[in-house]
Amino acid sequence: MGVYGTFGAVIAIIGAALAYRNARGSFRSYYATHVYNVTRRGHMRFVWASVSCALLFLIDRLFFNVIAIPLLALYAVAAILYGSSFVRGATGEDE
Repeated sequence: MGVYGTFGAVIAIIGAALAYRNARGSFRSYYATHVYNVTRRGHMRFVWASVSCALLFLIDRLFFNVIAIPLLALYAVAAILYGSSFVRGATGEDE
């Protein structure tokens, strides 16, 4: 089970880095800003959620080896929902 904790921590750190880059960047997608209402504050919330998950993955990896798989599933859903706010704008379709 230690592999899942390590994998989850790496993915959560990558997610935090991408969200931090989006929070500090000047580019704003129309769909992310106006349709899904993802602001800088929303990006920073995902950064903190990702950092918290990464710490939980590492704590689980070091001590328990129990919650890594359910936490990985929960983080995957959160990352998909966060990422979906950018996907629609990437298609280039205008309404």
